[in-house]
Amino acid sequence: MDTFDKHNVLSADDTETNFFVLLNSLHSECDVSLTHMKHLIFIICLIASNLLNAETKYEFIAVDNASNKLIYINQYDPQKNWQVKIPAGSRDLQLINKHTILVSHGNGCAEYQLATGKKSWEVTGHNGIQSARRLANGNTLLAEEKSLSEVDRAGRSVNTIKLTGSSTLRLIRVLKNGHVLRTGKAKQYLAMELDQDGKPIWQAPLTGKGYLAKRLANGNTLATTGETCTVIELNRAGKVVKTYGGRKQFPNAKLKWFSGLHLQANGHIVVANWLGHGQKGTGPHVVEFSPDNQLVWSWTDHTIAQQITNVMIIR
Repeated sequence: MDTFDKHNVLSADDTETNFFVLLNSLHSECDVSLTHMKHLIFIICLIASNLLNAETKYEFIAVDNASNKLIYINQYDPQKNWQVKIPAGSRDLQLINKHTILVSHGNGCAEYQLATGKKSWEVTGHNGIQSARRLANGNTLLAEEKSLSEVDRAGRSVNTIKLTGSSTLRLIRVLKNGHVLRTGKAKQYLAMELDQDGKPIWQAPLTGKGYLAKRLANGNTLATTGETCTVIELNRAGKVVKTYGGRKQFPNAKLKWFSGLHLQANGHIVVANWLGHGQKGTGPHVVEFSPDNQLVWSWTDHTIAQQITNVMIIR
C-alpha cells in the first residue's frame, strides 16, 4: 500500500446496514419506530464516516539542510507557518518546553521560539557539531565525530568525553541511565550504546547508514537506515524484529533516504525522506507508517523545502 488508502473505511450506507441486524432484534423492546431509528443511525454513521475520512493534519518542525532553514508547518492554521535561516550543518531537534525548540548547528546550537521562530539563545564557536541534547541539569550535550562536550548556559565547556572506534556520527539520544545512544560505522554500520566514558557497551548491525537510534520502552531500539529506506526495530540481541517502510514494499512511494524520525504516541513512525544526493524534487519530504507498516500520511512541498533531514511532530 503506497499511499493513504481509505478503502477500509465503511461508507455511511454500509455501516447503516450492519446496524440493521441489531436494530431488528431491539425493535420489539423500544418505543421508537424502526424507521425513525434507521434514520437516526444513518445520520450518526454519515457524521462518523466524514470524521474518519477527514484529512490528517499535523503541526511539525523540520530542518532543511539544503537551504539551511528551520521550517515550522501548522496544517491546522497555515497562516502561522514560518521559516528562518539557520547555520550550515544543522540536524537535531528537541522540544525542551511547550514553547521552545533546541536545534543543533554545525557551529553549536540555538533555541528558537515555536510561535515565531525567533532565536532566544545560542552557543557558537564549535566545529562539526552533529547533535545537541538538553540535559536534566540544564546543560547541553554537543556531539561531534570525536567527542561529546557538555556546555553550560554561558557556553562554557564543563565536561568532554572522547569518542573512538567509529565514524559517521549523526544524532545522539541520552538514555535515562546517562548512557548515550548513537549510530556510526566501524567495519559496518551500527547502532551503539555508550557508557559515561564513551565506551560502547552494546551494539547491533544496521542494514544501511544510520542517522538516528531511539530506545523504546520495551528495551528495543529503533533506527533509520539511510538509502535502504527503512526504520528497523532491534532487540537486545541485535536481531531485527520489525521493519517499517522499504522500497520493495512501497515501490511507488518515491522513498529515497531515511534520516530523522519521530515516534508517535500511537506507535506510528514519522520519518524524514531526505532528498539529497541529487534527488531534490523527486519525492515526499516526510512520510508516516502505522505499526502494521501502512503508509498513512506524507508531506510534500518543494516550494517550501528542498531536503528535509529531520522532523519532529508537535501535535
